Amino acid sequence: MATKDHQHCEQKWPGLDPSRDDVKYPDNPKDRFDQLAKRLEEELADLTGQKKGSLMDLRLHGDLSALDYLFRDMDRWDGGHVFSGTLQRGLDELTTIYEQANEKLRIAAGLVRGGGGTLDATDIANLGKDL
Repeated sequence: MATKDHQHCEQKWPGLDPSRDDVKYPDNPKDRFDQLAKRLEEELADLTGQKKGSLMDLRLHGDLSALDYLFRDMDRWDGGHVFSGTLQRGLDELTTIYEQANEKLRIAAGLVRGGGGTLDATDIANLGKDL
Protein backbone atom coordinates (compact mmCIF):
# COMPACT_ATOMS: atom_id res chain seq x y z
CA MET A 1 0.00 0.00 0.00
CA ALA A 2 1.20 3.43 -0.82
CA THR A 3 1.70 6.03 1.89
CA LYS A 4 -0.97 8.24 0.33
CA ASP A 5 -3.53 5.52 1.10
CA HIS A 6 -3.01 6.20 4.81
CA GLN A 7 -3.07 9.99 4.83
CA HIS A 8 -6.46 9.94 6.54
CA CYS A 9 -4.82 8.37 9.62
CA GLU A 10 -2.77 11.42 10.51
CA GLN A 11 -5.86 13.58 10.76
CA LYS A 12 -7.23 11.52 13.66
CA TRP A 13 -4.05 10.24 15.25
CA PRO A 14 -4.05 11.40 18.91
CA GLY A 15 -1.06 13.50 19.87
CA LEU A 16 0.03 14.49 16.37
CA ASP A 17 -1.46 17.94 16.85
CA PRO A 18 -0.64 18.85 20.48
CA SER A 19 -2.89 21.93 20.55
CA ARG A 20 -5.90 20.08 19.10
CA ASP A 21 -5.46 17.06 21.35
CA ASP A 22 -4.62 19.09 24.46
CA VAL A 23 -1.28 17.31 24.83
CA LYS A 24 0.87 18.78 27.58
CA TYR A 25 4.56 17.99 27.72
CA PRO A 26 6.31 18.16 31.09
CA ASP A 27 8.84 20.96 31.61
CA ASN A 28 11.60 18.43 32.21
CA PRO A 29 10.69 15.15 30.48
CA LYS A 30 13.80 13.35 31.77
CA ASP A 31 12.62 13.92 35.35
CA ARG A 32 9.18 12.58 34.43
CA PHE A 33 10.75 9.47 32.86
CA ASP A 34 12.88 9.01 35.99
CA GLN A 35 9.79 9.31 38.22
CA LEU A 36 7.94 6.71 36.16
CA ALA A 37 10.94 4.37 36.20
CA LYS A 38 11.25 4.80 39.98
CA ARG A 39 7.58 3.87 40.46
CA LEU A 40 8.03 0.75 38.30
CA GLU A 41 11.16 -0.20 40.25
CA GLU A 42 9.30 0.25 43.57
CA GLU A 43 6.52 -2.04 42.34
CA LEU A 44 9.12 -4.53 41.17
CA ALA A 45 10.79 -4.46 44.60
CA ASP A 46 7.43 -5.37 46.16
CA LEU A 47 6.82 -8.17 43.65
CA THR A 48 10.25 -9.71 44.12
CA GLY A 49 10.55 -9.04 47.85
CA GLN A 50 8.83 -10.76 50.73
CA LYS A 51 5.54 -8.85 50.88
CA LYS A 52 2.15 -10.41 50.33
CA GLY A 53 1.68 -11.06 46.63
CA SER A 54 5.41 -11.34 45.92
CA LEU A 55 7.10 -14.23 44.19
CA MET A 56 8.48 -15.36 47.56
CA ASP A 57 4.94 -15.26 48.99
CA LEU A 58 3.68 -17.41 46.12
CA ARG A 59 6.44 -19.94 46.64
CA LEU A 60 5.87 -20.03 50.40
CA HIS A 61 2.08 -20.28 50.40
CA GLY A 62 1.88 -22.30 47.22
CA ASP A 63 4.10 -25.07 48.55
CA LEU A 64 2.32 -28.35 47.79
CA SER A 65 4.88 -30.73 49.27
CA ALA A 66 2.65 -31.68 52.24
CA LEU A 67 -0.26 -32.45 49.93
CA ASP A 68 2.00 -34.37 47.58
CA TYR A 69 3.39 -36.36 50.50
CA LEU A 70 -0.17 -37.15 51.65
CA PHE A 71 -1.19 -38.39 48.20
CA ARG A 72 1.99 -40.44 47.75
CA ASP A 73 1.21 -42.18 51.02
CA MET A 74 -2.03 -43.55 49.55
CA ASP A 75 -0.84 -46.60 47.67
CA ARG A 76 -3.90 -47.46 45.65
CA TRP A 77 -5.22 -44.05 44.67
CA ASP A 78 -3.84 -43.24 41.23
CA GLY A 79 -6.24 -40.32 40.85
CA GLY A 80 -4.67 -38.63 43.86
CA HIS A 81 -1.20 -39.11 42.42
CA VAL A 82 -2.25 -37.63 39.09
CA PHE A 83 -4.10 -34.77 40.83
CA SER A 84 -1.06 -33.98 42.95
CA GLY A 85 1.22 -33.98 39.90
CA THR A 86 -1.17 -31.72 38.01
CA LEU A 87 -1.28 -29.25 40.88
CA GLN A 88 2.51 -29.20 41.11
CA ARG A 89 2.90 -28.62 37.36
CA GLY A 90 0.34 -25.82 37.58
CA LEU A 91 2.23 -24.18 40.41
CA ASP A 92 5.51 -24.54 38.54
CA GLU A 93 3.97 -22.93 35.45
CA LEU A 94 2.43 -20.09 37.49
CA THR A 95 5.75 -19.44 39.23
CA THR A 96 7.56 -19.37 35.87
CA ILE A 97 5.06 -16.89 34.45
CA TYR A 98 5.38 -14.73 37.56
CA GLU A 99 9.18 -14.75 37.23
CA GLN A 100 8.90 -13.78 33.56
CA ALA A 101 6.48 -10.95 34.33
CA ASN A 102 8.85 -9.61 36.99
CA GLU A 103 11.74 -9.74 34.52
CA LYS A 104 9.69 -7.89 31.90
CA LEU A 105 8.79 -5.23 34.49
CA ARG A 106 12.50 -4.83 35.31
CA ILE A 107 13.26 -4.40 31.61
CA ALA A 108 10.38 -1.92 31.19
CA ALA A 109 11.68 0.22 34.06
CA GLY A 110 15.13 0.25 32.47
CA LEU A 111 13.70 1.19 29.08
CA VAL A 112 11.65 4.03 30.58
CA ARG A 113 14.70 5.34 32.42
CA GLY A 114 16.80 4.98 29.26
CA GLY A 115 14.10 6.75 27.22
CA GLY A 116 14.37 9.78 29.46
CA GLY A 117 18.12 9.90 28.92
CA THR A 118 17.71 9.51 25.18
CA LEU A 119 15.08 12.25 25.05
CA ASP A 120 17.34 14.54 27.05
CA ALA A 121 20.31 13.80 24.77
CA THR A 122 18.12 14.45 21.70
CA ASP A 123 17.05 17.80 23.14
CA ILE A 124 20.68 18.70 23.75
CA ALA A 125 21.61 17.75 20.18
CA ASN A 126 18.59 19.37 18.50
CA LEU A 127 18.00 22.41 20.64
CA GLY A 128 21.45 23.10 22.05
CA LYS A 129 20.00 22.63 25.54
CA ASP A 130 22.52 22.90 28.37
CA LEU A 131 23.45 19.85 30.37
